Amino acid sequence: MASLIPTSAQTTFKAALADHFDTFKATITIHKEPQKTITLAADQNIYAGYSAPKETVTYTPVSKDFTAIINYKENQPLEYQDELKVMIEKGDVRIKVELDCKNYIEKGKTNSIEINGSLFNVVSSDGARFFIGQTYYVYYLEATT
Repeated sequence: MASLIPTSAQTTFKAALADHFDTFKATITIHKEPQKTITLAADQNIYAGYSAPKETVTYTPVSKDFTAIINYKENQPLEYQDELKVMIEKGDVRIKVELDCKNYIEKGKTNSIEINGSLFNVVSSDGARFFIGQTYYVYYLEATT
C-alpha cells in the first residue's frame, strides 16, 4: 500500500506522536469493582441447626492510575432535573489512552473513572485510532450525577 510519509520519516513522526501524548497527558484513576473478602471466625463451636457461623465481609477498593489525553466537550448537553427544576450539564468527556489502560478498562467491571476529582462512567466501547504504527484507544465518558 502506498504511503504519503516516506519510510525514512516515519521514525520521526512516531517520536513526535509519542512526544505529543507525553506533553498533553494527565493522570486518570480507573476504579474497578471492589474485591470482596469473606472471613469466618475459626473458634466457633456451633451445633447443626442452631446458628450460622459468623462471617465478616470486607470490601477492598481496586483502582489503578494511568495517563490519558482528556478532551472536554465545549458545548455540554443539558439535562433537565425535575426534582431540582434546573438544567444540569451531563459532563461529556473523551479520553485517549494507550493499550495498557484499554486492557485494564476492558478487564472485569469498571465502576468509574476519576478525572481531576470528578467521577465519570464509560458510555462507549473502545475506538481504535491508528497513527503511523501507533495505536490509541478512545472512550467517551459521562459525568455521574
